[in-house]
Amino acid sequence: MINIIEGLVGLWSLALQSSECSQVALLCAQQVEITSSGAATIFWRDSSNNTLVTQSLFDNVLPSARDLPYNVFLGVEYDVASPRHAAVLESNATFLHITETTSLLSSQSSTDFSVSHMFTLSDNDGSLKYQIQSQHTSLDIDLVYNYPSQQQQQQQRQKQQRVLPGETPATVNLPQVRPKPTPTAALKTTTPSALTAPSSQAAPPPLIDAPIAYNLNVKDAWNLNDPNFQANAMAISLQGLSNRHGANLYLTYPANWTFSYTSAVREFVETKKYAKFINLETPMKALSKLSTHIKSYVVWDEQVRDTLVVAFTIAGIENAIVVTPGMLPAIIQEHPELTMAANLTKKFRQNSSIEIYQWAFDKYKNDTNSSMLVWMGGVCPDKMQPGVGDFGVSRNAFFVELNTIDDPSNLEYPLASKIAATLTDIKETGAPPIVCGWHSYCSDYEHTFTTLVSKHGGRVHGLAENPNLSFMSQLSLPPDYIYHNQKSPAMTPERKKKLSSKVLIALVRIRNLFC
Repeated sequence: MINIIEGLVGLWSLALQSSECSQVALLCAQQVEITSSGAATIFWRDSSNNTLVTQSLFDNVLPSARDLPYNVFLGVEYDVASPRHAAVLESNATFLHITETTSLLSSQSSTDFSVSHMFTLSDNDGSLKYQIQSQHTSLDIDLVYNYPSQQQQQQQRQKQQRVLPGETPATVNLPQVRPKPTPTAALKTTTPSALTAPSSQAAPPPLIDAPIAYNLNVKDAWNLNDPNFQANAMAISLQGLSNRHGANLYLTYPANWTFSYTSAVREFVETKKYAKFINLETPMKALSKLSTHIKSYVVWDEQVRDTLVVAFTIAGIENAIVVTPGMLPAIIQEHPELTMAANLTKKFRQNSSIEIYQWAFDKYKNDTNSSMLVWMGGVCPDKMQPGVGDFGVSRNAFFVELNTIDDPSNLEYPLASKIAATLTDIKETGAPPIVCGWHSYCSDYEHTFTTLVSKHGGRVHGLAENPNLSFMSQLSLPPDYIYHNQKSPAMTPERKKKLSSKVLIALVRIRNLFC
């Protein structure tokens, strides 16, 4: 019998507005229910409190849906025809450790996928810590959610319901308690063998013939007024400029980044001798090492998100890094050779996004790359995760973020369409233009964004968080590299005639980075 005290058993809820709910795009492990038998059910909800995935950790039970909640963009799904296997590894008065193994399907194959679920009861305040860790090297998961105690939740409800006579109580964003699920099969209560820890690979041997590049670990900070974010933004602009003529600066993002594999890619690059990395401790040290690529700086206003978007445009034109007023003293002291390209501080605090981007369009659009735009949407309104900013800066793109809903009530759409209409085919290749980035999660939708781009003949390369493109695009395959895809016969006039009466089917693999 599993040794679990009553303190762990019950329904635990997390406010959807909490910062912890931003760890996974679009979904949050908003509720956890633990039964007296040691089974657990996780309810994954979106920002509108809709339950999108119900994850029941019962042994030998088929997954109720195919959606993988940890990364909805990965292009893999649960095999709903294969049962989930769950087992309790450890349980005591304050701790429950469940491991589950499921079968995941991709466009190429299936694979077994194991995840550890650990529930820890706090001795201090009775809160519950829920940690999710992956045992699969292709999908690194390390998520932590903290749920207040039942007493804390009750106090919060009472506090929100205290209103003066005649007032309407505020809506409490706490979901209704669900009935406890009854598993169709009992959870394994026998203690299985210990989990096999991921094998620690030895560091690659010193590289002799690889070119030297720098690596900088960026901070997990994405609020506009956070100094660490402001340093991240400067580093991203520096990366774009320093990688214009070679792979010089790589950024390693936190493990919870949407593109979670930047560390693995860096190791691959070094192991395959594309580059030998020297680690830099801070963005300012990176600037000192790579200052020869920089001519100036542009000051943006941390109170107006749009000014950072415009600053990235100016950065590409003026070979400038993006900084805030608080960063200026250190920049001026350590790099007096740099000049100010533009100062957007307090310039647009009374202006709308339409006015800001119209000003940028009139002043800078003709000096940018007509075959590329960067739509700097994604998280908002006081956050930004500009991972793709380096690529836009390196390619001298025009940056923008406007509502793409085609409706008369949307005053931003005409300017958004006007900017997209300036796209032209890539001169060197004749390929269609490209729009990097993504729509804003605060204002519009994926389909309205992609429709606008397609309307003007462009291609979308998402997301706003897509990192290190300026670096990776500078790497070349070895001369002896062999493509393993079967080559199609040349499209000769005779073959065109032969195929003209046939129906051709093209199989395209997208968004599959797992198998």
